[in-house]
Amino acid sequence: MRLRGDPDSYWGDLPDELLVIIAQKAPRTNVQYVRLRSVCKAWRRALPPRPRHLLPPVPWLLLPRLPLHTCRKFRIPDSLFTFFDLSRSKTIQIRLPYVSGKHICGSSYGWLILEQHPAVSLLNPITQATILLPSLDAPPSIILTPTTSQTETETETGRGERPEFSDQKSEYNNCILKASLSCNPTEPGCVVVAWFLSSSNWELAFCRIGDAHWTGLKMWSAQPKLLDFTFHSNSVYTLNSVNEVCVYDLQNLPTWNLHSNFRYGINICNKQVILVEGDADSGGPLVVENTNVVYKWFANHRRWLPVHDIGSRVLFLNPRHSINLQWDEGRENEIYYDIMHSGNGDGRFHVGINRLKLGTGMILPRNPRPMGLFFTIPGLPLWITPSLT
Repeated sequence: MRLRGDPDSYWGDLPDELLVIIAQKAPRTNVQYVRLRSVCKAWRRALPPRPRHLLPPVPWLLLPRLPLHTCRKFRIPDSLFTFFDLSRSKTIQIRLPYVSGKHICGSSYGWLILEQHPAVSLLNPITQATILLPSLDAPPSIILTPTTSQTETETETGRGERPEFSDQKSEYNNCILKASLSCNPTEPGCVVVAWFLSSSNWELAFCRIGDAHWTGLKMWSAQPKLLDFTFHSNSVYTLNSVNEVCVYDLQNLPTWNLHSNFRYGINICNKQVILVEGDADSGGPLVVENTNVVYKWFANHRRWLPVHDIGSRVLFLNPRHSINLQWDEGRENEIYYDIMHSGNGDGRFHVGINRLKLGTGMILPRNPRPMGLFFTIPGLPLWITPSLT
């Protein structure tokens, strides 16, 4: 592309230093930044794929796919996925052949964690890039060889029960219930933590990109019941049914407990209490109860206390992956969460999004209104932040 008025000059000849200044001043959204990088090859080489000065993009909601038996019956590919772009209130369909036949264990930093037992891998649905993780049966294997006596014991202790947010559980031979990343997997030192079902001696295990096998982090225990886990400041935080938040340091593997003072029933549903990674000003993750009460750890009081203001942050809640970010459209102190309810007795479900103003308890109207966004089959939606890397 030539510069206007000078036939011997090209836009690609602009100095890299000037391009960096333009990139910091001109684009206000990630979409505009992508368009800026696409002007020419020289600009794409000079500007990093991921803008550091821009706020993270607003998450998309990945909608449940059709059950495998339905896809096979009607010869529908199970590789077509629908995303709802919250910022534009539009649906986007992306074909992901790599996901065909795989169980989606979670999402982090724009990547999906997938299992096709015993193989585990990562996929960026935007760039279609993939990363292989250690096989679950790589020695020393953390997967149990099932026996009759073991199955009977698990049934008696309740160990074999799956938490309620396990979706499509009869169609995928999966061992991982939930998985999460410590950072973007293209960055050095990325850690993957997985929450296992009763097919393993370990309830939590982790690996780093490039490891040959998984490493056990927390042994299986029927009680207290594990409710959720998340990352915060390179440590893993877990929440259990006796009001304990346990912290695991992945460098030296010590463990300590942060006893909490909030109250809830011991048989609480997994969707009622969720751990959310804290921001730079947090002394730990946030604990969200019933989608409208947020607890924060105050080190000076050594207590978890409810807060009614999370500043400029916005929370996106989901049992398998919750997101804490600063929205670039003036939204703050709000909570978004996906909801589902049955349709007209035809076996289908409505999937929608609620927006709640923290501190007021008021559910704000959206367009389209909650409970009416999508008409789909049963399953579990999943928040994912689009990433270019």
